[in-house]
Order: sequence, then structure tokens, then C-alpha cells
Amino acid sequence: MSGRSQFFKRVSTLVMCLALLGFGQVVFGADAMRPIANDGDALVGPGTQVLKITEAQADQTIVLPRNTVAVVELKVNMSTGFAWFASPMNKSAKILGQEQIEPPHSRWVGVPGFTRFYVAPQAAGDAVLDLVHKRSFEAGTIGHKTFRFRAQGAFTGQFSLPERKAP
Repeated sequence: MSGRSQFFKRVSTLVMCLALLGFGQVVFGADAMRPIANDGDALVGPGTQVLKITEAQADQTIVLPRNTVAVVELKVNMSTGFAWFASPMNKSAKILGQEQIEPPHSRWVGVPGFTRFYVAPQAAGDAVLDLVHKRSFEAGTIGHKTFRFRAQGAFTGQFSLPERKAP
């Protein structure tokens, strides 16, 4: 290998290393978005708090501080066609997104997964998240959950829910 080609190889290697280091700073630096949960796709930015809500907190009033994303997680059996459906919320809070989490062995019928609703405050005040559990093609429901939020101010943080790619 000639001296000139060795020089260009070393320079290109150095440039590649510097580019990777710079990329790492952007992706993993202090301003990087971070995942809400290990098995989901939702990301929040720096300064954003995450408040996990379970089924046990239904019918309670949950204080939702400003710059907080509430994650309402409910069990669902997607393989049987059942899902959770939300009614629109008022101006004090809104649903930022919804995510279906299937278990790793989801090819089995009857294995429950989760539905996550991501809720953020829009203004100070009270808001209600009404959810019904049903099949989209049937009129009847098999469950209902109500989550009440007392929002303390507007969400101004960062939130992202990338589209999931089909397996």
C-alpha cells in the first residue's frame, strides 16, 4: 500500500471516529430524548417527568404537574379483538398518543399485552380520561375505566411516539 493511500485510509478512519463521537453526543447527550419504558417506543425530552398510572388508580383524582406525561397502562388481550378506546378529553389535558405492547410470544392466542395512553396537561384545571374496553366491531363493552386528572399547568416538554414497524 502506498504512502498516499495509507494517509487517506488513516484520515478517513479518523473522520469516521470523530463523526461517531459527535453522533453519540447528539443521541446520548444531556439533551437526548429518553425512553419511557423498556418495551415501548415513546420518548420524552430532558426535564420531562413521567407519571405511571395503573388500573388501580381508576376513579381517583391524580395530580398532573406541568411538564409531566402520565402513562396510563391497561391490560388488553389484542389477539381476541378487544382494545381500549378513549373519549376526547377537555382543554386541560390531551392524549399525546397511544401504544399497543404485545408480549414477545404474541403469536399465541389469549396472551395479554398492554395498551398505554400518554396524557399531558394543556392548562391548569380538571380533565377526565374515559376508556371503554370492547371490540371495534361490536356495540357492547366489557369494561370501563375513568381516570381523573388535576392538571397544574401546560406541558411544554418534548414527547415522541414513533410509528411501530410491522414485524
